[in-house]
Amino acid sequence: MNLLFTEIAKYIMISSLGCYVLESFAMLLFPFWEKRSGAHIRQYIYILLIQVLGLSSLYVINEDLSHLFHYFLQIAVVFVVNRITFFLYPRCNKALVNHMCLLLATGCLILTRLVPSKAERQLYILIVSLVLFFVIPFWIKKIKFWKHFSVLYGSVGILALYVVFAFGDTVYGSKLSFEILGMTFQPSEFVKIIFAFFIGALLYKKPRIGKVIPATFAAAIYVLLLVVSKDLGSALIFYIMYIGMLYVATGRKRYYVLGIGGGCIAALIAGRLFSHVQTRIAVWLDPWSDLDNTGYQLTQSLFGIGTGGWLGMGIGKGRPDTIPFVEEDFIFSAIAEELGAIFAIFLICAYFICIAEVLKTAFKLNDSFWKIVAVGLASSLGAQTVLTIGGGTGLIPLTGVTLPLVSNGGSSGMATVLTFAILVGISLVQGAEKKDVLVTAKGNTDEDNAGEEFTTELSEEELLLEKAFQEKKRQRTAVGIIIAVFLAFFIAMIVNIVYFMLVKKDEVISNSYNGKRLEILAANTTRGTIYGNEGEVLAETILDAQGEEIRHYPYGELFAHAVGYSDYGAYGVESIANASLIMSNLTLTQRVSNEINGVKNPGDNVFTSLDPELQQVAYDSLGVYRGAIIVTEVETGRILAMVSKPDFDPNLIGEIWEETIADEDSTVFLNRVTQGLYPPGSTFKIFTALEYMRQNPEDYMNYHFVCGGYFRLGDYRINCYHGSVHGNLDLVTSFAKSCNASFANIGVTLDRTEFAETLLTLGFNTSLPLQMPSSPSHISMRESMNDNEIMQTAIGQSETLITPIHLNMVTQAIANDGVMMVPYLIDRIETADGMLVRSYEPQVYGVVMTSDEAEYLTMMMQAVVESGTASKLSGQTYTAAGKTGSAEYSEEENSSHAWFTGFAPVENPQIAVTIILEGAGTGGDYSAPIARRIFSCYFGE
Repeated sequence: MNLLFTEIAKYIMISSLGCYVLESFAMLLFPFWEKRSGAHIRQYIYILLIQVLGLSSLYVINEDLSHLFHYFLQIAVVFVVNRITFFLYPRCNKALVNHMCLLLATGCLILTRLVPSKAERQLYILIVSLVLFFVIPFWIKKIKFWKHFSVLYGSVGILALYVVFAFGDTVYGSKLSFEILGMTFQPSEFVKIIFAFFIGALLYKKPRIGKVIPATFAAAIYVLLLVVSKDLGSALIFYIMYIGMLYVATGRKRYYVLGIGGGCIAALIAGRLFSHVQTRIAVWLDPWSDLDNTGYQLTQSLFGIGTGGWLGMGIGKGRPDTIPFVEEDFIFSAIAEELGAIFAIFLICAYFICIAEVLKTAFKLNDSFWKIVAVGLASSLGAQTVLTIGGGTGLIPLTGVTLPLVSNGGSSGMATVLTFAILVGISLVQGAEKKDVLVTAKGNTDEDNAGEEFTTELSEEELLLEKAFQEKKRQRTAVGIIIAVFLAFFIAMIVNIVYFMLVKKDEVISNSYNGKRLEILAANTTRGTIYGNEGEVLAETILDAQGEEIRHYPYGELFAHAVGYSDYGAYGVESIANASLIMSNLTLTQRVSNEINGVKNPGDNVFTSLDPELQQVAYDSLGVYRGAIIVTEVETGRILAMVSKPDFDPNLIGEIWEETIADEDSTVFLNRVTQGLYPPGSTFKIFTALEYMRQNPEDYMNYHFVCGGYFRLGDYRINCYHGSVHGNLDLVTSFAKSCNASFANIGVTLDRTEFAETLLTLGFNTSLPLQMPSSPSHISMRESMNDNEIMQTAIGQSETLITPIHLNMVTQAIANDGVMMVPYLIDRIETADGMLVRSYEPQVYGVVMTSDEAEYLTMMMQAVVESGTASKLSGQTYTAAGKTGSAEYSEEENSSHAWFTGFAPVENPQIAVTIILEGAGTGGDYSAPIARRIFSCYFGE
């Protein structure tokens, strides 16, 4: 029942935050809504529900009475802040106070979940800060000379940053803080507030160029001090604050545009000057290339967000502790992991509403000083939020800043509370202001002057009023644009999360480095079933004699490499769809029912494209040979059959694991379809012929060669297979007869740079976007190759290596008018009760050749079957096209791999088949007959 409570509590918390956001949006957009009875009370009730249910869930999970006082203290603090502030300042911006309370409650809750000791320390610091919170708004409203201390503000701020630079402690290469009486103090957090007052005091009154230049110079000193301290995150925040305040103070768009442009240039310079910035950019671009080191933080963050899913693993049920510094830089990821992506998105919305609420207050202010200060503080909160959430979710590079009022950090927490106190005070100033009245005298309408001539001339006082009005209008436009800019960034963060959840999540969380989280999911779920394309059970979970769950594979070895296994690390479809198989997307009602009845939730079921009948024919045809067979659907890339030998029985994986792993020569776990690298032999003549066509578009049909059994160029000689003499040949017959001499002759005529570009386009020397682990095909095509190397390469020998699935993709592209599809195994995922969770659509890899090129290659491949090396495939009721290959792999006689790759029927291609038999001999003798059996099975013969 404990799990039932936490599950229901999670859904109520998500719903409560959603209701809070909707209520807040309504108050932000429609002023009348705020005046509706109980609007602010409803907001607080939502906060209380989140807080109480979250803390109750922690108690239920941990059953630790020692933290109960801390739980109650959190609730009491938020309640007291809310009630006392509303009592002391009934005219303040109550929505802004509630936003602060929401962030306080969320921060304390998630910190208590992560590190209770730090959460308690943070709460005590916040309590001290909140004492000041109650008095600062009064000072802001009553004291009138805040704007007159620009020199003081500037001096104190610069001095504080200099002290950090000169005497601060260096942590991870940056000077951020120093200790006072055993407590870490980070001055830059407080200097943000001083900086806002400083710039406001400099620019509030007639900010012409004479004031803009000194203000910019002073701001540059602040930023440079942070840069030399290598606190680049704070430097960026200060910069964003300044260009926002400058824009509002002057109303000049060019300052804003120049500021953004200058910031981009500065970012590029920082990327060249600072090695840690270069590292963070590299991690941002590709965090997966170095999972153990530089990419560890970000990938663990993404693992957490992805594994949490839309609705979260439940508070206290995830593994956010695997993320380094999770309570500081990556606390948003912990929230997403345990409370879900929906809750996290709602939290982003809450942050934006909070910032927009401040800017809305600034929009209405007449006092330029407070308007500029409000914009500066709002920009600080907004920039800090974007940098933290954007960095932790992979939208932008990491900057090492914390999430306002949520992340751990005494200085940050205290400074943010003081920021809110000032903003609440500014809302009191705005409430006390009287509306400006613009008197535009367009004539004299007094009764005493009736009948006098109407005048449009404005007095000097009216001109000043008009000028002031236009200045206010420009400032308000500036505030509106800043709101729009922040809105764009916050929408980008939400879109990035949604895209990740819809497109990248399954791939990310199935990564083996995410094992700890997957273990949690697997322990609470009965692993789903894997089906064939007609509903055949390929893998299922059953109970053994002792009542323990075990994985059963009804077809044994038949689908060993395609379906794989789930123990000792997942493999095959079990790995590709691992996350889906151990996740349950049943409805809340069904989950609750299972919880009440003590039944584990069933994982989702996976429906593959695999055809058991076709798989059996391919498996039996391969017989005792080592090798691989791959059969795909031409138009879609769906994998219908995938066989690799030697193989294993996944039902016995526990019995054979240790012995097989200990055998260094064993390759039974190698999927030769995707990971086996072989010399392509004469199948490579497909590529050579295509390149010859491209480089000789006008006369390739007129190609002529006389084969005498070999081709000699200087000291180099290429022999035809077994010394065959082919006589007079054109391009088609050269291809059909697989004449080595003719293709060696073609090879030496080709521009090697252009050939290399073609091969790259066709997938060589690059990782293919496959669902399964794969090896990239390799070729060495370079301008410096000597004649022997290019001749060998042209016939598929030399250093060229290709995987069967890659050759199949090229074959499929020829059959598909030049459009190469990405092969895939999974058609769809359903819940245990048959509801669709996700369907997989065909994905185009690229248009790798023109339809005319594909048509001519098809004609040549058909000739191979009708009158060439694959004639054992001719004479069927269907037409076929293909290419055989005999790839020599050693100097011993008759040591050749037997290749065949092709498709059928020629008129309307449906399936593509690629076969390799290791050491069997010629492709025409051994692989082509297997292709015939597979085609015949597919077409019902």
